[in-house]
Amino acid sequence: MKAFIFSSGPDREAAAMCHRRLGDLGVSSVVALDRQDAVDLRPWEIATSFPRGRRLKGSACAIGIAELMAGEQGTVCKVDADMLLSRAGVEWLASTAEHAHGYSLKASKVRWTGCWSATSEVMAEVAEKLAAFPPCNDCGESNLMHAAFKATCGIRRFPLPVVQVWRAGRLKYHKAHVVTLPSGLPAVVRTAELRDLFGV
Repeated sequence: MKAFIFSSGPDREAAAMCHRRLGDLGVSSVVALDRQDAVDLRPWEIATSFPRGRRLKGSACAIGIAELMAGEQGTVCKVDADMLLSRAGVEWLASTAEHAHGYSLKASKVRWTGCWSATSEVMAEVAEKLAAFPPCNDCGESNLMHAAFKATCGIRRFPLPVVQVWRAGRLKYHKAHVVTLPSGLPAVVRTAELRDLFGV
């Protein structure tokens, strides 16, 4: 499985920490930076040319993500820079075959998170399906992908609430597959909490 960590300049340090964490779990990963942030690229970083919108929003962004991932072979995974994956989480994502694999924040909710996996062949179909949808500039990437996966290969969510929204000082849920920060934190606070999250 190859993981894609989509990031912008302010989260570049976090993306590098996420990349190292995935490497410790035996997962190959690449940090995909906005073109304007892709200065002095490191070996694990690439530049993207599609528009991100605000926080990975819009049809063009989702299509760009799908097309980029379709260029790989085998299983591909999308991760946010502020996501700490467990070994169980990596194994669940890597086990995708017929259906896309992903998570909801709670078992009773249908909300799809920004952490999911599928085969690269499916991603080519997803890109075509997204292009056929009515364009939406304000739709989040996760919502667009959720709809496109449902319309192509179908989806499987892990059956337990294993995504933890975490803050520094809290214990990490030992069964969590994905531990992530809440949105909307001030930049200085977010950077400090990300270092705590990744243990650096």
